[in-house]
Amino acid sequence: MGTVQRASWQARLASAVLRVTMKPLLRGSRGVERVRALLGAPQVVISPSTRVRVEALGGVRGEWVAPVHVAQAPVLLYLHGGGYVACSPRSHRPITTALAERGFRVFAPDYRLAPEFPFPAALDDAIAVYRDLRRTLHPTTPVVLSGD
Repeated sequence: MGTVQRASWQARLASAVLRVTMKPLLRGSRGVERVRALLGAPQVVISPSTRVRVEALGGVRGEWVAPVHVAQAPVLLYLHGGGYVACSPRSHRPITTALAERGFRVFAPDYRLAPEFPFPAALDDAIAVYRDLRRTLHPTTPVVLSGD
């Protein structure tokens, strides 16, 4: 019989914070517009040590957030949170900027959201972006997948 993996104390803490802060806001929210309004407030953060550039990869628009003074850095494909119904690369720019400041070239796709685009639209977009990255980058360039 296998061992049961328990959540880390960090995961339990994050869950508790979300339960106290976000769950009351979302309780009773039936409309996707309300959820998007609550979760997707644009956060514009541009650090002087990073640059932001809009581009399409695999036919999917998104934004590159990259360190200014690093020419060759590993690429991080960042899939933003929001339950595939809300948020955007712009709303998650504080996270992508922090990752860029740590030496990654981050691409955050603005994938299609439900319910207008049901499953597997967001997954199809993520795969198209990944394939385009693998096609266009040097074969030895590392690509890391991350998200929330």
